[in-house]
Formats: sequence, C-alpha cells, structure tokens
Amino acid sequence: MTELQELRRFLRVVYLRKSLYYSILVLLFSFITTVSLAVVNHYYIPELATVRKIAGILLFIASSAFLFWPIRYIIKAITFNFYSLNKLGRELKQFDEGRLNETTGLSKKELDHWAQNVVLKKTHLRIPEFKNHLNTKLPVSLITGVFIILLITLISSPKSILNESKDELIKGTFTRETQELGIKDTIRAAFNWSNYVMVTNSDPSVFISFIRVLNYPVSSINIYIHFKKYIVIYIAC
Repeated sequence: MTELQELRRFLRVVYLRKSLYYSILVLLFSFITTVSLAVVNHYYIPELATVRKIAGILLFIASSAFLFWPIRYIIKAITFNFYSLNKLGRELKQFDEGRLNETTGLSKKELDHWAQNVVLKKTHLRIPEFKNHLNTKLPVSLITGVFIILLITLISSPKSILNESKDELIKGTFTRETQELGIKDTIRAAFNWSNYVMVTNSDPSVFISFIRVLNYPVSSINIYIHFKKYIVIYIAC
C-alpha cells in the first residue's frame, strides 16, 4: 500500500534525525566529562587507580547511552521496511494521537478492514502535519547548535593535558615528571640556618650524589613533587 510505505518513510526520517541528535549529544557529554577528568587529574593528582576506575565507569555510561539511543534508532531506520501496520501504529502514536494504533485491534471482518483503511488514508494525509510537529520537537537548528558546541569544545580543549592523562590511564603509570624535567634550573635557599632547600627541575639523584661525594653532614633528605613541575629537596643538616 502506498500510504503504508509513505508512513514508513516518514518514520525513517524520524529515526535518522533522532539518531544524529543523540549521537552528537552523547559525544558532547563524553568529551566534556573526559576534559573534566583530565583537568582534575592534572591539577589535583588523585590516586591513579581511582582515576582509572572513574574513567571506566564513564566509558561504560557513554557506551550504554550510545547503544540505547543512536544505535537503536539506526537499527530502526534500517528495518523500517519490515514494519507491520501494528508496529507502525505504535510508533506513530506521538504524531496521530494513537488513532492508527487503535485500528490495529480490529477484527479481520470486511467492515473493520474498511474502517482500518479509512484511518490509514487519513493518517497518510497528515504526513505534512507530522513533519511540522517533528520540526518543532526536534528542529535541525537544535541539532546544528549542539554540533557547534561540540566543535567549540573540541577546538578549545587542552590537548597537552588530554594527552598526558591518556598516557597515564592507558599505561597505568605517571609520566608527567619525566616529561617536565628537561630544564636545568635550580634555586637554592637557606632554611632555619641549619637546613637547606633546593627547588629544581632536574633529576634529584644528581644532587643527592653530589652531597654524598662531598661528605656533607646531612641527617635526612626529603624530596617532594610540588605543583607537579618543580622538585623540592629539603636537606636537614
């Protein structure tokens, strides 16, 4: 039937638009949460195991959302040609107030069959109205706006922080110290007359070896990573 096929085609448009909208929405959510996690990991240095667990939970949520919305609607858009009148009536409920769905419960008698065809033809004539309703409920401008927000988020994202966190999450070890210790710059200052503090970007083992060679009377050496960039060496004499 031509009316049935036209209604199926309209449903395909609905499914494709919903799939595109939810795909962009899930990607936007995933990227914003990824950037947020990377920033927290960079500036607050939580336990790596905790960060990896949170990343795993977020990945599971994003994957589940992608399967439940975009993939589900894509599958529906592919299989729309096989929809029976019953299935078509259920799917069009939000557009025709359930009128076509009500006729699917009629018997196979001639009068009921005639009534069903009448409702089908009337529903088919309302396709332009259905399209206007779809454009109001899920307009192209809304999809475009969400897509632009996604692009802006991608362009303005801190690439170095993302790459740093990506390496740490995949490898399971901190890598930032070795990446940022290339500058040979050291600040030395006396502390409480008898102690000594050094702030450096260099390998702390060099200074510890230097102290041992000179046989300085050092009672303890404490090393701290400060601001994730500078190494603070506190020497108690």
